[in-house]
Amino acid sequence: MHSCGLTFAKAAEKVRAAAEGAGQATKIYDEALGKKLGIFLSPSVRTRLEQGRSEAVISKLLSCKTPDDVRKLLLPEAEQNPGVVQTINRYLKKISVLVVKMEDFHPTLDTVEKGPGGLRGHRVPKVPARPATRSR
Repeated sequence: MHSCGLTFAKAAEKVRAAAEGAGQATKIYDEALGKKLGIFLSPSVRTRLEQGRSEAVISKLLSCKTPDDVRKLLLPEAEQNPGVVQTINRYLKKISVLVVKMEDFHPTLDTVEKGPGGLRGHRVPKVPARPATRSR
């Protein structure tokens, strides 16, 4: 004889407990997702996203007022267009500009050069060393 504790008499109680657990799980999930998506409502993130207002998804994102609005926008959008994540990330990256005096600047092989339009980065090719010459 097998005894696992499940009986037809206890079935209604088990169904009720499962439904209650599912409801609690949904609530916890919704709260956690709301907190995560709420980051898009912070002033610093919105300031960075302003640069990309010309992108349709970012324009819609900037019009969201609540985490639920963000959820209703981003979840379907991400399913239809996986590139939406890269679009948003492009505008969230922080660009740092460090001002240095030219006399304090000591470049490595990976260097930045001064030129028209500002500074430009490139890799400097290695130049073979010249043999030493003796002066007479």
